[in-house]
Formats: sequence, C-alpha cells, structure tokens
Amino acid sequence: MSVLAVARWMALHTLRRPIAWVGLVACLGIWQLARRLGPLGSGADATELLYEVAFLASLLGALLALSALGECEWFLLRLARPRRLAARAAGLFAGGAGALALALLAPLSVSLLRPEPSPAAPDPGTAIDLAWSLNLSMGLFGLLAHLTVVGTLLLQAPLSTTQRTLALPSLTWILPALIGSEGWWAARLVRLLDPSRHLAAAAGATGPGADSLLPVAALTLCAWAMTARPPATAAMRLP
Repeated sequence: MSVLAVARWMALHTLRRPIAWVGLVACLGIWQLARRLGPLGSGADATELLYEVAFLASLLGALLALSALGECEWFLLRLARPRRLAARAAGLFAGGAGALALALLAPLSVSLLRPEPSPAAPDPGTAIDLAWSLNLSMGLFGLLAHLTVVGTLLLQAPLSTTQRTLALPSLTWILPALIGSEGWWAARLVRLLDPSRHLAAAAGATGPGADSLLPVAALTLCAWAMTARPPATAAMRLP
C-alpha cells in the first residue's frame, strides 16, 4: 500500500468530519478577522500580521490532521514502520500546508502584502521583493516541518486523541511563551519546541539559516528511534 493511497484515504476521512469544515472556514476568514481586530491589538501592518496568521493557520491545520491520524491509527499500524512514519509525517505536513494556503488566499488575491505606492515612485510595479519571498518560503517550510515532527512524536506516545490535540498547542505555543528565552536551558528548550522561531528568523534581515532546522532534525531522529521499536501490543489492537 503506497503512502499516496494512505494520504488519500486520510484526506477523505478528514473531510467527512464536521469539525474539519469548521476549521477550513476559519482558515478562510482568519486574515480578515485579524485585520478587523488589529486596531485593538498591536496595530501591526499587513506584513507583520502575516506571520501571526501563518502560525495560527498552520497550527490549526496540524491539529485537524493530528486528530484524524489518531482516529486512523488502527489503519496505519498495518503499514511497515518506515511507511507508517512517512504517512504520519505526510498527513501532518499536508494538513498544516493546506490550512496555511487557505489562510493566505485572501491577502495574496487582493495584494494586501504589496507596499503602498510612494509619491517618489509613481510606477512601483507589482514585483515582490525576491529576498523577502525566499525568506518567507523558508520560514513557512521550517514552521510546517517543525509542527510535523512534534505531531509525529505525539502520535508515537501512548496518548489519546484528545490528549494529543491538547499537547500540540501546549508544547509549540503556550509552553515556549511561558518559559521565555532567559537562561541557557530555557533558550535551548524553546528553540527545540517553538516553531514560530522560523517565522521570526524569516522576518529578520538575514533570513533563516540552515542551523534553524537543527531542532527539526533532532526531533526527526527521535521520531525515527521511537518508530523502530513499536510496542509489542500495538498489532493486537487492530479491529
């Protein structure tokens, strides 16, 4: 059984759930909602607001995919270990990327990210800064990859679907915000768990470097090691 067939089966299973459609509608309206509520908050412009929307939409998509994968665990246990890990990762990455694409449809279609014309430049054109676009793409890829490996690790743990869906935002959003980055151990732990650091690096002048993917690589090795020795009773839980 190919990973593509498993991904298609999981996508159909997800679309049959009403909560998935609620999440899709939320992703379509999250940008406009954030813009309406902008004056009540930090007053960030469209470019700065993009990173907040990207993180929330990706997290929402990963949560929907994580919930669906948890319900399909009995089906995935029929696969070989490498293929099972690949199917989990593909489902989580596709869920986050799909929600992110829906959330970015509105600003990209109406060109909300384009800077305002300057009186000194009467013909600014429609070209988008190539360096900024490249940094943004790398930041979004790092964000999705980070959420994917954390979700894959949660799927390996003996947790219920509800516990996993609560653990993902707690580990990748709430806990890093509470810990902060003061102190050596706190900084290392936040770097390991916080996927929004990829977007923060993308917003910087130099953009995200290759070292920003080191936490993703470390978590991927942990997920692979946990998959190599599944519980002996896992196959007995098949219906």
